[in-house]
Amino acid sequence: MVNCKSSRVLPLSPVFALGAIGLLAACGGGGSPAQSTGSGTGSTAAGSSGSSGSTMSGSSGSPTSGSSGSTPSGSAGSTASGSGSTESGASGSTASGSTAAASADAAPDAPAEASTEGGDGAGPMCVPASADAGSPAYLLPSGPLPFVVDKFFFASGYEGDTGQIHLGLGLATNDAGVTDLTCGGDRSSANALGSCYKWTYDNVAAGTALNDAGAKAQGFGAVEYQSLSPSMNYSANWGTSPGVVIPPGATMVSFWAKGAVGGEVVGFGVGQIKGALCNDAIIVADANETLTTTWTHYTIALPVGQSYASGQIIAFNWVAAYQGPSAGDGGNAAGSDASASSPITFFLDDMEWVGPAGDAGSTDAESDTGSSDATGQ
Repeated sequence: MVNCKSSRVLPLSPVFALGAIGLLAACGGGGSPAQSTGSGTGSTAAGSSGSSGSTMSGSSGSPTSGSSGSTPSGSAGSTASGSGSTESGASGSTASGSTAAASADAAPDAPAEASTEGGDGAGPMCVPASADAGSPAYLLPSGPLPFVVDKFFFASGYEGDTGQIHLGLGLATNDAGVTDLTCGGDRSSANALGSCYKWTYDNVAAGTALNDAGAKAQGFGAVEYQSLSPSMNYSANWGTSPGVVIPPGATMVSFWAKGAVGGEVVGFGVGQIKGALCNDAIIVADANETLTTTWTHYTIALPVGQSYASGQIIAFNWVAAYQGPSAGDGGNAAGSDASASSPITFFLDDMEWVGPAGDAGSTDAESDTGSSDATGQ
């Protein structure tokens, strides 16, 4: 079961182990314009924000054993086609990362798994994950940095035109329906950690009819890599349960990205949940990057000196807004027929929370590929 709500402000665009059970959410109606649930310091590139309506939903398989005992491993999501912004995408966990799942109705809000009544009778409170609280091991990863995002976080949160977001389009699947998570063998480097993701957003203009039922496009697609929510049957976590307590010392989020043909504009950020029962410890607003066809290293700086010991619900996210026809070919022409628009396809690899520059696992990858660090770090 999942929560569905409306809540993203977009950056202006130039224009997730085998045996796990996934859920596919179906959420009615598009959201109305709303204030962003996240704010914070900018990431590695300049990006401004504008408002848009959105539909948030998604689901993910339950945690299974991994390298840390009960740690979930890998992540991915594949979406349901049909009504677009009125039907949510979902993700199920797999051994290497991905599968689709069966449908489920949206559920009412539920209290967090680790919640209690305040001494003043004020109501439920979110209790951060900790050993003293008896929290499950997958919320308490151990070991030094770098921290690999998709070992503990899942691409389970979909927003906007969710039926127009696709994972691994055109890539091979195995007999279990697991989509290739090596980007067809084209990783950012031989040293890349975690999985590699090929994402496609159909690039539909806001207001475009998506089906005969009258569903209208919202003009953007977004995916959040989230911690799981036991209180919601291990569905996407929109603030109903505590987040993962990432090992301390991280100063930035490091990742590699490239476009299918170049010119794709995609925003990247960290965190989004605030004002819920449980919230993100760190929120860094989405900032746009214009991708090339070469694997490029990007970083998102975390707020200096800010603790994230209370837990992180969304460790990484991306958003792509409508970019006009031929956006997939590098174009950004506005005001043209939406039916002529090319999908926005891009690749993500080696997502890590890392310490100061030089401690990141991606440093070696940079020398292997010759790609430049787009942030100058």
